[in-house]
Amino acid sequence: MAHDRYVAICKPFQYPIIINNQYLLKAVLFAFVKGFVLCMPEPILIAQLNYCADNVLYHCFCDLSIASLACDHNPVIDLYVVVSTWFSIGFDISFIFFSYTMIIHTVLKLRSSTEMSKAFGTCASHLILISYYYSSLIVLVIANAMGKVIPTDVHTLMAILYSLIPPVINPLVYGLRSKEIKEKVVWIFHKL
Repeated sequence: MAHDRYVAICKPFQYPIIINNQYLLKAVLFAFVKGFVLCMPEPILIAQLNYCADNVLYHCFCDLSIASLACDHNPVIDLYVVVSTWFSIGFDISFIFFSYTMIIHTVLKLRSSTEMSKAFGTCASHLILISYYYSSLIVLVIANAMGKVIPTDVHTLMAILYSLIPPVINPLVYGLRSKEIKEKVVWIFHKL
C-alpha cells in the first residue's frame, strides 16, 4: 500500500504502467513467499519437541503457545521466532518509511497548499492503519516475550485486537473517503 501511494503521488502519470496486473501478481507472490519462508520453520521446530504437560492452551492462537506445553525447551525456537518477527517487521517498516520519505520529499516540492493537503490526506488513512497495526504487533510481541508477567487474558485480548481491529477499520477508513459512501452514511444517521 505504501508503494501504491508512492507511485500515485510521486509518479502519477506512470501509475497505470507501474501498478499493473503483473506487478500486483509479483507483490502477492512476494508476500506469500516471505510469509511462508519466515513462518514455516517454526512449526517444524516445535513439532520436534517432547510433550508431556497438560493440553490446555491459554491463548487464542496456537502458534508459539504449543511450545509452552512441551517438557523440554529449545532456545533455538525462541531465537528463531524473535529474529524472524523482527526481520519481518523491520523489512516492512523500512519499506514503508522509505516510501513515505519519498512521498514527503515530493509533496514538499508542490506549490499549492491544496495539492499538499490532498496528497497528505491520501496518505493519512494508510498511516493511521499501519501505525495501529505495527504498534499493536510490537506490543504483542513484547508482551509474549515477558511471558507470565502479564496475565493470559491480556495476551488473548491483545492478540484478538491486533488481528481483528485493522480489518474491521480498513473499509471504514478507506470507504469514508468516497463521496458516495460518505453521503449514504450521513443519510442513514439523519434517518435515525
